[in-house]
Amino acid sequence: MKRYVAGLTAVIAAAAFSVHASAGLIGPFELDAEGTFTQTFAPDFSTTNILITAAVTADPDGLGFTALTADVTADITAGNPFPSTGFFVLTGPGGTLTADVTGVFFDVLVPFTSAAGTFVVTGGTGIYSGLVGLGVFSAFSNLGTANAIEIDLGGILDIPAPGALGLLGIAGLGLAGRRRRAA
Repeated sequence: MKRYVAGLTAVIAAAAFSVHASAGLIGPFELDAEGTFTQTFAPDFSTTNILITAAVTADPDGLGFTALTADVTADITAGNPFPSTGFFVLTGPGGTLTADVTGVFFDVLVPFTSAAGTFVVTGGTGIYSGLVGLGVFSAFSNLGTANAIEIDLGGILDIPAPGALGLLGIAGLGLAGRRRRAA
Protein backbone atom coordinates (compact mmCIF):
# COMPACT_ATOMS: atom_id res chain seq x y z
CA MET A 1 0.00 0.00 0.00
CA LYS A 2 2.82 2.44 0.85
CA ARG A 3 4.45 1.79 -2.54
CA TYR A 4 1.14 2.42 -4.30
CA VAL A 5 0.62 5.75 -2.53
CA ALA A 6 4.22 6.84 -3.16
CA GLY A 7 3.93 5.88 -6.84
CA LEU A 8 0.61 7.68 -7.22
CA THR A 9 2.03 10.80 -5.56
CA ALA A 10 4.99 10.80 -7.99
CA VAL A 11 2.68 10.44 -11.00
CA ILE A 12 0.45 13.32 -9.82
CA ALA A 13 3.47 15.57 -9.19
CA ALA A 14 4.93 14.74 -12.63
CA ALA A 15 1.58 15.41 -14.30
CA ALA A 16 1.24 18.78 -12.56
CA PHE A 17 4.74 19.74 -13.66
CA SER A 18 4.08 18.72 -17.28
CA VAL A 19 0.83 20.74 -17.38
CA HIS A 20 2.62 23.91 -16.26
CA ALA A 21 5.60 23.25 -18.51
CA SER A 22 3.44 22.56 -21.56
CA ALA A 23 1.48 25.76 -20.96
CA GLY A 24 4.72 27.75 -21.40
CA LEU A 25 4.67 29.05 -17.84
CA ILE A 26 8.23 28.07 -16.94
CA GLY A 27 11.20 30.30 -17.68
CA PRO A 28 11.87 33.95 -18.46
CA PHE A 29 8.97 36.23 -19.36
CA GLU A 30 8.10 39.80 -20.28
CA LEU A 31 4.80 41.68 -20.05
CA ASP A 32 3.74 45.20 -20.96
CA ALA A 33 0.58 46.90 -19.67
CA GLU A 34 -1.10 50.27 -20.09
CA GLY A 35 -3.82 51.79 -17.96
CA THR A 36 -4.65 54.42 -15.38
CA PHE A 37 -3.77 55.15 -11.76
CA THR A 38 -5.10 57.12 -8.84
CA GLN A 39 -2.77 58.71 -6.32
CA THR A 40 -3.78 59.79 -2.82
CA PHE A 41 -1.74 61.31 -0.01
CA ALA A 42 -1.92 60.58 3.72
CA PRO A 43 -3.36 63.46 5.80
CA ASP A 44 0.04 64.05 7.38
CA PHE A 45 1.68 63.93 3.95
CA SER A 46 4.01 61.11 5.01
CA THR A 47 3.00 58.61 2.31
CA THR A 48 1.30 58.44 -1.05
CA ASN A 49 -0.74 55.46 -2.22
CA ILE A 50 -0.97 54.58 -5.90
CA LEU A 51 -3.66 52.22 -7.24
CA ILE A 52 -3.17 50.97 -10.79
CA THR A 53 -5.59 49.30 -13.20
CA ALA A 54 -4.10 48.28 -16.54
CA ALA A 55 -4.69 46.02 -19.53
CA VAL A 56 -1.86 43.74 -20.68
CA THR A 57 -0.82 45.04 -24.11
CA ALA A 58 2.07 42.69 -24.86
CA ASP A 59 2.50 39.08 -23.73
CA PRO A 60 5.20 37.73 -26.06
CA ASP A 61 5.68 34.59 -23.96
CA GLY A 62 1.99 33.62 -24.05
CA LEU A 63 1.32 33.54 -20.30
CA GLY A 64 -2.33 34.41 -20.90
CA PHE A 65 -2.62 37.45 -18.63
CA THR A 66 -5.06 40.17 -19.69
CA ALA A 67 -5.06 42.61 -16.76
CA LEU A 68 -2.84 43.98 -14.00
CA THR A 69 -3.89 45.71 -10.79
CA ALA A 70 -1.46 47.10 -8.24
CA ASP A 71 -1.52 48.79 -4.84
CA VAL A 72 1.76 50.49 -3.88
CA THR A 73 2.62 52.95 -1.11
CA ALA A 74 5.64 55.28 -1.20
CA ASP A 75 7.26 56.85 1.87
CA ILE A 76 7.43 60.58 1.13
CA THR A 77 9.46 61.40 4.25
CA ALA A 78 12.47 59.46 2.93
CA GLY A 79 13.24 61.88 0.10
CA ASN A 80 13.50 61.42 -3.66
CA PRO A 81 13.66 58.63 -4.80
CA PHE A 82 10.88 57.51 -2.48
CA PRO A 83 11.04 53.89 -1.20
CA SER A 84 7.87 51.94 -1.92
CA THR A 85 6.24 48.60 -1.15
CA GLY A 86 3.05 46.92 -2.24
CA PHE A 87 1.75 44.18 -4.50
CA PHE A 88 0.34 43.50 -7.95
CA VAL A 89 -2.06 40.90 -9.31
CA LEU A 90 -1.97 39.63 -12.88
CA THR A 91 -5.29 38.18 -14.06
CA GLY A 92 -6.26 36.07 -17.05
CA PRO A 93 -8.76 33.35 -18.02
CA GLY A 94 -6.45 30.75 -16.46
CA GLY A 95 -6.34 32.36 -12.98
CA THR A 96 -4.28 34.94 -11.12
CA LEU A 97 -0.67 35.49 -10.10
CA THR A 98 0.18 37.71 -7.12
CA ALA A 99 3.55 39.30 -6.32
CA ASP A 100 4.98 41.59 -3.65
CA VAL A 101 6.91 44.59 -4.96
CA THR A 102 9.71 46.68 -3.48
CA GLY A 103 11.11 49.67 -5.26
CA VAL A 104 11.29 53.42 -5.56
CA PHE A 105 9.10 56.15 -7.01
CA PHE A 106 10.59 59.29 -8.52
CA ASP A 107 8.98 62.72 -8.23
CA VAL A 108 5.79 61.61 -6.47
CA LEU A 109 4.45 65.13 -6.16
CA VAL A 110 3.90 65.96 -9.84
CA PRO A 111 2.23 63.15 -9.94
CA PHE A 112 4.93 60.50 -9.89
CA THR A 113 6.88 60.32 -13.14
CA SER A 114 8.39 56.85 -12.87
CA ALA A 115 8.97 53.87 -10.63
CA ALA A 116 11.28 50.87 -10.67
CA GLY A 117 12.00 47.89 -8.47
CA THR A 118 11.77 44.17 -7.95
CA PHE A 119 9.00 41.66 -7.32
CA VAL A 120 8.64 38.20 -5.80
CA VAL A 121 5.73 35.93 -6.72
CA THR A 122 3.74 35.08 -3.58
CA GLY A 123 0.87 32.97 -4.93
CA GLY A 124 -1.32 31.94 -7.79
CA THR A 125 -4.63 30.36 -8.70
CA GLY A 126 -5.74 28.15 -11.57
CA ILE A 127 -2.96 27.25 -13.99
CA TYR A 128 -0.63 29.64 -12.14
CA SER A 129 -1.01 27.77 -8.83
CA GLY A 130 2.31 26.55 -7.46
CA LEU A 131 4.47 28.93 -9.49
CA VAL A 132 7.32 30.78 -7.86
CA GLY A 133 9.29 33.58 -9.42
CA LEU A 134 10.93 36.95 -9.26
CA GLY A 135 11.77 39.83 -11.52
CA VAL A 136 11.93 43.56 -12.12
CA PHE A 137 9.38 46.21 -13.02
CA SER A 138 9.33 49.75 -14.30
CA ALA A 139 6.41 52.16 -14.59
CA PHE A 140 6.07 55.52 -16.31
CA SER A 141 3.23 57.98 -15.92
CA ASN A 142 2.28 59.87 -19.04
CA LEU A 143 2.10 63.50 -17.99
CA GLY A 144 0.50 64.39 -21.33
CA THR A 145 -2.56 62.27 -20.48
CA ALA A 146 -4.01 62.55 -16.97
CA ASN A 147 -3.33 59.48 -14.85
CA ALA A 148 -2.10 57.30 -17.73
CA ILE A 149 0.56 54.71 -16.92
CA GLU A 150 2.79 52.25 -18.78
CA ILE A 151 4.22 49.22 -16.96
CA ASP A 152 6.94 46.79 -18.01
CA LEU A 153 7.56 43.50 -16.17
CA GLY A 154 10.35 41.02 -16.72
CA GLY A 155 11.26 37.99 -14.70
CA ILE A 156 11.43 34.25 -14.41
CA LEU A 157 8.81 31.73 -13.31
CA ASP A 158 9.35 28.17 -12.11
CA ILE A 159 7.70 25.38 -10.18
CA PRO A 160 9.51 24.25 -7.03
CA ALA A 161 10.71 20.68 -7.34
CA PRO A 162 8.34 18.27 -5.58
CA GLY A 163 11.34 16.70 -3.84
CA ALA A 164 12.35 20.05 -2.34
CA LEU A 165 8.87 20.54 -0.91
CA GLY A 166 8.92 17.00 0.49
CA LEU A 167 12.25 17.62 2.18
CA LEU A 168 10.87 20.76 3.80
CA GLY A 169 7.89 18.75 5.09
CA ILE A 170 10.13 16.02 6.50
CA ALA A 171 12.36 18.62 8.17
CA GLY A 172 9.28 20.26 9.72
CA LEU A 173 8.08 16.92 11.10
CA GLY A 174 11.54 16.24 12.49
CA LEU A 175 11.62 19.61 14.25
CA ALA A 176 8.11 19.08 15.65
CA GLY A 177 9.11 15.64 16.96
CA ARG A 178 12.27 17.01 18.47
CA ARG A 179 10.35 19.81 20.18
CA ARG A 180 7.93 17.26 21.74
CA ARG A 181 10.79 15.15 23.08
CA ALA A 182 12.45 18.21 24.63
CA ALA A 183 9.23 19.19 26.45
